[in-house]
Parts: sequence; C-alpha cells; structure tokens
Amino acid sequence: MLNWREIPFVRLLLFFAAGILLAIQFNLQIHGLPIAFLALLALMYLSKRLRGLYRYRWLPGWLFSLALLVAGYGITWQHNELNHDSHFSKISPPEAGTLLLGEVAEAPVLKEKWVKIELSIQATGLSNDDLQAATGSLLLYLQRDSSAESLAYGDRLILNGKATTVEPPANPHAFDYRRYLHLQNIHYQAFV
Repeated sequence: MLNWREIPFVRLLLFFAAGILLAIQFNLQIHGLPIAFLALLALMYLSKRLRGLYRYRWLPGWLFSLALLVAGYGITWQHNELNHDSHFSKISPPEAGTLLLGEVAEAPVLKEKWVKIELSIQATGLSNDDLQAATGSLLLYLQRDSSAESLAYGDRLILNGKATTVEPPANPHAFDYRRYLHLQNIHYQAFV
C-alpha cells in the first residue's frame, strides 16, 4: 500500500502540477492570486500554532498544498506572454501590417525555400516615429537567399509585414504544431 508520508515531495508536487495544468487549460486571470497565496500561508502558520487541536492536524498540510496549487497557477499564467499588456499583439494589431523591431533569439534554421527565425520582438508601431516598446516572440520565415542565410543569433531586424496566428492542424489526429509553439510562448508567425 502506498504511504504518502514516505514521499511528501511527490504529494506536494502533484498540487503544484495541478495548478500548472489548470492555468494551461483555462488561462483565466484571477485577481488577488498573490494575496490568496499569502493568506493560505498565513493560515497554515496560524493553524500550526494551535495547540491541543489534534483532530485538525491535517489542516496545515492541506493549506500548504492549496498554496502550492495557487502558486503553480500564478506562475504559469504569468509566464504566458499573451497575458502581458506589453505583448506586441496588444499594442498594435499585427494582422493589419505593422513595423516590428526584433532580435534573432535562436540560430536560424535553413529550410528548402525558407529561413526560419525565432524573433524576440522589442518594439512595434505603425511607422518609425510611432514605435513603442513591446515584448513577445514571433516565428519569422524569410525567403532563402544569401542575406537571409547570413543572419545569426543576436542580429536585429526591422520588418513591415502582417503577423498571423499559427493555424491549427487540418487533420484532427495530426501533430498540433500550434499547441507546441504555444507551449514555447510563440503565438504568431510572419512570412516575408
């Protein structure tokens, strides 16, 4: 029989992982999450101080487990770049065609007709005078030529184009590349 007291780390990890999975699945902004986390920790501390209430000995453990669930949800929600006000898609609509200033974040991948680049966006706007600081990642496809092949990690690019969301797979049983990119915090792509 499984004795959870022998493996407390796994028991706590399950609650933290449940918070992560809830944030990935629902991605709802819950105001006051840090306050709830601190309140759960304070209640845990206070319940641990209660002496003589043996029948409530389980309470601190459950409060700490709930605090880990809240922490897992909050950290995962905060990690998703689409939830930030500084994301380039919230500053100016990328589908309308905007200027994007970014830095090559990964080594370019050479394909048959394209050079695939992960671009870390630093600014966006409708014109050079209108650029505002921004964050986010974009998958950029450039036509393969000598200038595109010479790009390297850390190079800065400015482009004028339409960024579109990554399309889901057409076949329901195919690999979901959009989901894979979502977990990499890449939600948009552009072909230049």
